[in-house]
Amino acid sequence: MSSLAQRDGQAIQLVGFDGDDTLWKSEDYYRIAEADFEAILAAYLDLGDSRMQQHLLAVERRNLKVFGYGAKGMTLSMIKPRSN
Repeated sequence: MSSLAQRDGQAIQLVGFDGDDTLWKSEDYYRIAEADFEAILAAYLDLGDSRMQQHLLAVERRNLKVFGYGAKGMTLSMIKPRSN
């Protein structure tokens, strides 16, 4: 064990990793999916002056506790705004 880990007689008990950079590449796919979702809805609805993006984000945030972050959560969140 390094001297840093032994400082004050305490061993390291927890190590945290910041994984945000692993999401940077996949974030592009989420933005594309949002644009595609909007394009699909625009074929059936007048989205002029729409706040669909804000509504979708609000629904996704509410659903995080249930579905988590990822493709499944986003897809299920897209179903809710469509049904309103």
